[in-house]
Amino acid sequence: MSSSKNKKTSKTNAKSNRTGLFSFVIKEAEDSKALYHILFDNANDAVFLMDYDRFIECNKKSLEMFGCTKEQIVGQTPYELFSPEFQPDGRNSTMKALEKIDSAAKGQPQLFEWTHCKKDGAIFEVEVSLNPVELSGRTFIQAICRDITERKRVERALRESKQRFSTLFNQAPQLLFLHDMSGRIIDVNQATIDRYGYTKSELLSLRVQDIDPDITERGDQNRFWEKIKETKMISFEGRHKRKDGTVFPVEIYLSAVEINGERHIFAMANDTAERKQAQERLKCISEVTTDLIYEWDVATDHLEWFGDIDKALGYEKGEIRQSIGGWIKLIHPEDSKRLADSVELHRTKTELICEEYRVLKKDGTWAYWEDRGSPIIDENGKPIKWIGGCLDITKRKKVEEQLRLTQTAIERASDKIYWVRPDGNFVYVNEQACEALGYTRDELLSMKVSDIDPDFPQERWDKHWRELKSKKGMLIQSRHKTKDGKIFPVEIRTNYIKFEGKEYNFAFARDITERKKAEKEIMERQQQLKSLASELAIAEEQERHRIAVGIHDDIGAKLALAKIELQSLQKSVKDKNVSDSLDRQKDAIEQIIEDVRSLTFELSNPILYEVGLDAAVESWLKTNISPQKGISYKLETNNRKLKVNERIKVTIFNGIRELLTNILKHADAHNIYVYIEKDKGYVRTVIEDDGVGLDVSELKTHTTKEGGFGLFSLKERLEYLGGILNIKSEKNKGTTVIMTVPVNPESEL
Repeated sequence: MSSSKNKKTSKTNAKSNRTGLFSFVIKEAEDSKALYHILFDNANDAVFLMDYDRFIECNKKSLEMFGCTKEQIVGQTPYELFSPEFQPDGRNSTMKALEKIDSAAKGQPQLFEWTHCKKDGAIFEVEVSLNPVELSGRTFIQAICRDITERKRVERALRESKQRFSTLFNQAPQLLFLHDMSGRIIDVNQATIDRYGYTKSELLSLRVQDIDPDITERGDQNRFWEKIKETKMISFEGRHKRKDGTVFPVEIYLSAVEINGERHIFAMANDTAERKQAQERLKCISEVTTDLIYEWDVATDHLEWFGDIDKALGYEKGEIRQSIGGWIKLIHPEDSKRLADSVELHRTKTELICEEYRVLKKDGTWAYWEDRGSPIIDENGKPIKWIGGCLDITKRKKVEEQLRLTQTAIERASDKIYWVRPDGNFVYVNEQACEALGYTRDELLSMKVSDIDPDFPQERWDKHWRELKSKKGMLIQSRHKTKDGKIFPVEIRTNYIKFEGKEYNFAFARDITERKKAEKEIMERQQQLKSLASELAIAEEQERHRIAVGIHDDIGAKLALAKIELQSLQKSVKDKNVSDSLDRQKDAIEQIIEDVRSLTFELSNPILYEVGLDAAVESWLKTNISPQKGISYKLETNNRKLKVNERIKVTIFNGIRELLTNILKHADAHNIYVYIEKDKGYVRTVIEDDGVGLDVSELKTHTTKEGGFGLFSLKERLEYLGGILNIKSEKNKGTTVIMTVPVNPESEL
């Protein structure tokens, strides 16, 4: 039988069949006396008999429960007049009732809670049981309703009390334990977990003996129990042990608790080490990080503070009104609307309140507070009270403000800033980086270094990271590529940082396009200066050679002619005095000729031009190095009579002469070796000595020790010709200098 059909039939035939149905039931009941057992007037519960969904009989308790007469009940349904439109679970009362009745009619007893209405509209809660009953071959439904309004109120009060206790228990700063008489720990709060270093599950597997090394000396738990029953609470000093084995003194308070008829002890422990210092520190902490617990009754709007809220904000006792309305008046106008909206929202929702706002202090300043609250909810899922805590975060906000200022400075820094993970992925980029590369921040944070730096492909990254980790920081030059493909040079300062166990590269990149242009211009100017200097050196040598040739060909020839004429004159003179005078003049002319010859060699070695490079070097060695000075030399070449381009020849010879002169002056050497070769389009000259050596790094500057500028100048002249100068030297192990100059492959040596 469907519910809709039963309902329709019941409504249309109720009046016409009621008398006959009642007569039928009464007759059957009188015969079997079943009615007496079903509807008993002395029952404490309301008892009904229903023909499917219509009441056909009820007892006295039902009249009392619904506040109406029997005539007002019989013939009605339990969902039309005696139920609100919707049940607490949101379901339609009619649909839900018919569903329950239909199940009972099919032989499935039902037991459930229901919200009913009295005749005057008052709401009350009942526990309903529906059971099918067979009477004279017909199935009726017996409904028994028990008023559970008081029970539900008690359940709500207990649940609320339990939630309040649990919240206060876990938020309490004291070390709290609950244990049985054997010492087995039943429960602990968060402060205890933090203080002792155990997890909660570890603590609940321990006994008091595991954390109290002195418990045996103080006696058994039963003695404590008897004493607690007399004094309600006892206290004593003792010691407790953390998980890491460290022991600290505590002051312990014990009180008796019975749970389900069994004895338990509730313990609170306070660390008493350096009590005065701890109290002073606690005072300082409470002044700057005030943590005040509150309880807000949603229905009455009463706001109770567990802590001196007035003192915390500098007000007189009782000056702050204990209500949400009074509290909001102290909130900064810019924050109060947001807080009021949040409070209103949480009147109907079971979400956690977590708000930051400014509170007006007595002195007119604003304190920043963090407010976190947890709901105590009723059986309908609605908050009836709120337990929460407020923390003064003024100092933290100042630090956050400084951090925001720092972040703003980083964001707007002129350099491009990148934070990179070991795998090359970006974790942070500033505005300048985004602007310079033409990407959005989200785009860059999905990319790797290799995506913007063509000089650092991914396969090279691992090696670079290892080097960075080893050196901690590097200054490198590279190139970056914009989103539209433009490439520009950058100078990157990389820094290896390990923060909270994670590795990062903090990189600061600077666009050096303009600097590169300037450097290129400087290099071009330097190259021009090098060219000019080299050309000047060559021009100087040419001029010296011209002067030397002039002296040799003009003055030397005239002096030689004068000497010949004196020799002829001397042969015709008989006077010994005159002959001796002419002889002295001849010697003087010979000396002048020798001096002219030496001057000619000093200005420009004619052998270099007339014979060749190797002969000029050998001549210089013979002239300037002698065994009497304790120095020996050796000259070797792979070709005799070296012939080469005049510029190259002059540069190499002057270089050899300058290097040998430096050795004689500064090296304190005993042996000198010179080797000259031409091979595969270059001339290579090697000069070695066994002297004191020199500092090669000083050659990077123009002037250092004696001879430093000469070596620097020689290096510049060789580079102008496309050559290179290599110097190897160790202290007290001599020096090796190699000059390599490219030559025309067709040049004959």
